[in-house]
Amino acid sequence: MKRSEQLFAEQWEFANQHVAPLLRKRTLLYKCKAVDIGCGEGGLVHLFSKKGMVSHGLEKSISRFTSASHINQCGIFVLGDICSSDLTLPENYYDIATMIDVIEHISNKRKAIYNVFNLLKKDGMLYITFPTSKSPFAGHQQNLKSPLKYLPYLSLFPKPVISLFGRIFKENVNRIIENKNNAISDREFIQMVYSMELVITHARRYISRPVFKIRYGLPTIEALNIPVIGEYLQTGSEYIIERR
Repeated sequence: MKRSEQLFAEQWEFANQHVAPLLRKRTLLYKCKAVDIGCGEGGLVHLFSKKGMVSHGLEKSISRFTSASHINQCGIFVLGDICSSDLTLPENYYDIATMIDVIEHISNKRKAIYNVFNLLKKDGMLYITFPTSKSPFAGHQQNLKSPLKYLPYLSLFPKPVISLFGRIFKENVNRIIENKNNAISDREFIQMVYSMELVITHARRYISRPVFKIRYGLPTIEALNIPVIGEYLQTGSEYIIERR
């Protein structure tokens, strides 16, 4: 199976097993219009479309947009950047927006969230997940090819040290440094959300994230609220955000 097909299957399963059941508790999901920001290969868009929803996907990467358009026979895909001022998606149109492991790659996070809520209806909601800045694999080093892929907390090292590791293991670590620069903590994220006059209506933090059940066969384990070290133990956070 091609890598793009594997990613599509993972996205579809995660949407089917976790995202859709969670959202169904809060709204008449399959009567909604939805947009997936950073949709990748379009697994979530495909699932929602098959359920009869109006479902769109926005993807910045040309290669992943091409894969999504090729793999999917339903849903509408748009090539574009959520931080752009000339998005072609309709404003005040969607009931639900999803951003699954996307915000940690964006430098101008406020602009991204602001643009998402321009796309949403007044009572629309944003479902968002991300690995926090102090999580073991915040740098997404698991995508590397060298033994560095197994080194937790790599992105917490100073940039010169990360570069040194790259030279030692003959690995391009520019993406790790980029992810380090763009990472966000739970505290920073929550402060940003409330400063934008938005409200968090659902929050979960995980030691083992729901997607790990699909990806690695691991059980889902919620994180404990442990002062100081709590964020170092969790692998990701999940929120639903709405207007006040």
